[in-house]
Amino acid sequence: MNFWRYYTRDDGYVKEKFLKKDFDTIETTGVGNFDGLFTFLVEMDFFSLFNFRPSCRKRVMIPLVYLLSTYSLKVILRISSLNRIDSFLFKDRALLEMIGFNGVHFEEGFSRRNKGKHLPFNISTLGKLIGEFSITQTKDLFTNSILLLRKKGFIKKGVFAIDATPLYVSYNSSDYENTGEIIKDGKKRKGYKLITLRYVGSFKGKEAKKEEGTGVFVSGIVVPLNENESKYLIELIEEGIKNIGENKIKMIVVDRGFFSGENLWEVKRRFGIDFLIYSKSNMPARQS
Repeated sequence: MNFWRYYTRDDGYVKEKFLKKDFDTIETTGVGNFDGLFTFLVEMDFFSLFNFRPSCRKRVMIPLVYLLSTYSLKVILRISSLNRIDSFLFKDRALLEMIGFNGVHFEEGFSRRNKGKHLPFNISTLGKLIGEFSITQTKDLFTNSILLLRKKGFIKKGVFAIDATPLYVSYNSSDYENTGEIIKDGKKRKGYKLITLRYVGSFKGKEAKKEEGTGVFVSGIVVPLNENESKYLIELIEEGIKNIGENKIKMIVVDRGFFSGENLWEVKRRFGIDFLIYSKSNMPARQS
């Protein structure tokens, strides 16, 4: 049942503000996206995956569901920075009420630390949330989410793409463990590399068909920034098959960073998966 309420836009109000060139008071809420997404999550029983009072939190002044819902809205509303949540999200009382905040939260907050400002809670609390969870807890949440999508029939068979994304951290910071270092554009960089496998399209007959708007991630690995991604290709595929089942990955698309004759032979012979890899004309594999 769709029990979420919807906003409608007051066109007259918007027109009045534009004519007065009072642009700073006009902000979009994106509540239509919120309604659809959260209704979908409820119907999927997605929130059953969360332990809303995890052992990693010594004090639970703010229910974890509020923090997770607030961060979800940051993503849905495309708020680029945590520092902008105060002005973009916390001003919209009706929207915050939809995720559980009440009048006491708006007037008094959750603690004395943020009394009189940054209500309903200090935004730095949200920024520190992810760091309180271990890699194992985060991985379990990701895996269980994929298993839920698989159970509900959302994971299709077809073409999957493998990619590596750098995750940079402050070079002078010592707060991060097991980082790697590279030189990028003449500067030293420190951080991690996120390697992912995601669904990108299906087959129509013998031809691969890309599906716009798709991109369900089925496996991922975080490694030091200086690691060669090709050595993790097999592990990534094994994890993907474990998460979504056999015979779902029919083809993988990879870039030159994953080129390894030994690994690609195993992809085809052991898993029965075709592969498409971009290459340069001067690479040994292109030469007869």
